[in-house]
Amino acid sequence: MDIDVAFTRLYLKSVMADIQTVTSTTERKNAWVYHFLGDHWEFHGPDGFYWHGVAANAYDARGKGWSAWWQKLQEDGTNLRARLDGENARKQRKGD
Repeated sequence: MDIDVAFTRLYLKSVMADIQTVTSTTERKNAWVYHFLGDHWEFHGPDGFYWHGVAANAYDARGKGWSAWWQKLQEDGTNLRARLDGENARKQRKGD
């Protein structure tokens, strides 16, 4: 395995440890990356979020995209606890 791939896979794994607590499984599954040209990538995430930039590979693009999404939530002052509570409430309603 290429050292860049190994590093970016570990990077994505560490990012996802934080992201999983504030996203639903569906949001994570629906996020996708697109290789535009050369080393330019796009990330399309929850709530219409879009990131584009330089990445070494798809793992790197996903990691950078999720990190940018997380940073945007914090900059916008979005209450992450409310996001979690909302997801838990939806799960409970589906179970009833």
